[in-house]
Amino acid sequence: MLSGLAAVVLATTGCSSDRSDLPRNAGSTVESTAAPTPGVTSESSTTSHSTALSTSGSAAPDANRRKDAGCQFSTAVTMAFCESFGAPDPNPKTRSGDLDATVWGVSRTNTVTNWTQGEINQWKTATLSGCGKDQQVTPPHDVQICDGRLFEAVADSGGQSTLALYPKQPFDIAGRTGTVVFDVSADSAGVHNAWPEFWWTDQPVPAPHGHQSAQSPFAANSFGFDITGCDGDQTGINKMMTTRNHVYEEIPFTAVGCITKGSPTGGLNHFEVRLSAGRAEVWATDAGSTALRMIAYADLTMPLTRGVIWLEDIHYNACKEGFGTPQCDHTFAWDNVGFDGPTPYRDLTFDVQDALDPVSELGGVNLGYFVDRTAISLSAPDVHWDQVPTKQFVAFNWFPWQPVVPSVRVNGGPWHDTPWPFDDETYVWRTIAVPISFSEVKSGKNTIEFKYANDDGTVVSNVDVILIAATTVP
Repeated sequence: MLSGLAAVVLATTGCSSDRSDLPRNAGSTVESTAAPTPGVTSESSTTSHSTALSTSGSAAPDANRRKDAGCQFSTAVTMAFCESFGAPDPNPKTRSGDLDATVWGVSRTNTVTNWTQGEINQWKTATLSGCGKDQQVTPPHDVQICDGRLFEAVADSGGQSTLALYPKQPFDIAGRTGTVVFDVSADSAGVHNAWPEFWWTDQPVPAPHGHQSAQSPFAANSFGFDITGCDGDQTGINKMMTTRNHVYEEIPFTAVGCITKGSPTGGLNHFEVRLSAGRAEVWATDAGSTALRMIAYADLTMPLTRGVIWLEDIHYNACKEGFGTPQCDHTFAWDNVGFDGPTPYRDLTFDVQDALDPVSELGGVNLGYFVDRTAISLSAPDVHWDQVPTKQFVAFNWFPWQPVVPSVRVNGGPWHDTPWPFDDETYVWRTIAVPISFSEVKSGKNTIEFKYANDDGTVVSNVDVILIAATTVP
């Protein structure tokens, strides 16, 4: 095998097909000549950062694959997880749309949230471009699988929104360099539009994200990057970010180059994310290409070694005038999500359904629930476990006007009051996982109550009962 900075053969977990969305121009290497992203160190892309990929190599990863078989790695790996979105598997009791909710979780937040005006995590009807036609969709039908891809659509209604997807299985890099792969239509029009974002968090807290106006849902410990750099018909990495004990930081990184933009119904961009205790590298291809090259890297002290990965659709008031092509109503397509490494367990999580209260003037729905000093009662159905979990949480997002965490209890048990763990910023979305004991959880329907020790009240959304390591990896 040649060295990692020379040409290697692509390892794939299954047979290739003649589908038009698969990478083309195999073996070619396309170097970026775009200007570097302002505010970060950059260096010109050279052939030392390139890897020619092929789908016909003798080096194959471990056959111990998960789900479908289309995930592509530049070297042979021990497969831990792979999802190629072969067919819809909806469960109407969850927020996951067409995704298999035993494997995937979905959460949504929008800063169109002011309960005094009836805005309770409002989500506008979006245009989903894919599956053969344009469709008008609201949650959970804004996440659809067809033609071997996952399509998701967001209309931000002038707010800052997050639609976040994650597999309920941990990615572990302890003592090694681990690799995550995914394909996406990376076509952001810039930092005031819509873009894909990657996160890796130590807890499965809903809709984790970096910082923007009215959004500070910082996981306890995490690493992430956005794909919204470069200009014109190219894109790249604009930020790398971490959180440590809920403290957010944008970290120094080096931008190596840019890639041409993908399309939801055309060629996708393939990404390979390599993470270790001291380094993060992002490798990617031009749309529809197999020429993988490094586009950004950072030397850092990684704040975690095990956690769940998140694929996110982020909007920043993406139709605001003067910021390029409007993308406030936009579709991203994803495919072939996988990672390597050990397979210690899978979590089981159980959704409280979104409120889905119609908002006629918006043509959409309110997803959240208003909470004040009077307790409200919600329910998570079909709770079960295959083995005794190692930890249990109630996880949720909320939008505080005061630095107060909602109190929560499960099935009439003790109230759990959580000290405020963040900085003093309010009027923003936050995310948290409140520990509970296993004795508070029961099989079947579980009742979750919230109350809020402040007269202003708040909104909660994306509520889950989470059982860590409650099942094995099939």
